[in-house]
Amino acid sequence: LAVLSVSVLGWTGEISLATLAQMGMGVVVLNFLQQRGVAFAAIVPIAMLSSIPVSLVLGVFALRLRGVYFAIATLAFATLAQKSFFQSYLGSEGGFEKPLQRPSYLTTDKHVYYLEVATLAVLAAVCYLILRSQIGTRLAAVRAAAMAFAVLGHSLARYKLFTVCLAGAIATLAGTYYGILQQVVAANYFNPSLAIAYFAYAVVGGLGSIGGAIGAGLVFGSLPRYLETLSQGKLAGYDLFFAAAVALVVVLWVPGGIAALGRRVW
Repeated sequence: LAVLSVSVLGWTGEISLATLAQMGMGVVVLNFLQQRGVAFAAIVPIAMLSSIPVSLVLGVFALRLRGVYFAIATLAFATLAQKSFFQSYLGSEGGFEKPLQRPSYLTTDKHVYYLEVATLAVLAAVCYLILRSQIGTRLAAVRAAAMAFAVLGHSLARYKLFTVCLAGAIATLAGTYYGILQQVVAANYFNPSLAIAYFAYAVVGGLGSIGGAIGAGLVFGSLPRYLETLSQGKLAGYDLFFAAAVALVVVLWVPGGIAALGRRVW
């Protein structure tokens, strides 16, 4: 879900490094609403809607900055959020008064897994329909030639804000599910440097590709456990090193990522 969020923002050619900060907001909203007795079924849409104000703040930067400058702005935003808000709210060891609670129908990790897979399938279908619509055509035009798109009388702001808000909603939802899965979440997880890893995963999958994002998420999500099992624990913690090596190879030899390679084979 997090990699899909990064890839969605790639529809307009932008790079966001605020994914972890938006995921952290999902954990915070989950805890806040649970303390007030709100059902989990209601928390999910509320968390996604609550991401819009934060996304609009990032959207202001997206309207004035582009490319690497927007990426630096989002990284600065994520760093401020982690060092100030998350450190004070969560603490280094997870600062909630009590662990996050799972609803009765999500008692095991397997149940959480099924819910996440179903949610991912629905969101992937929604993203696919968006790309196949007129909105998707215009987003592609923004990515290819933003100035020409604006000269034709279309609003760049509308489509950029749309992608920023959609990506933010997906990332916040990913954080909400992460909180339900882990139940105790420390602020260290939302270190902005991890957002660079998510961006690398999206690049490997093919920035802007739905299937590529899901494929890369599956590969790199299972990579740490696979390395730990393969080496009997000796390579545990080296997953980011291997992810970086794979990303470097992909950028050099297959710039479009897994998605471009799949299209080429097809």
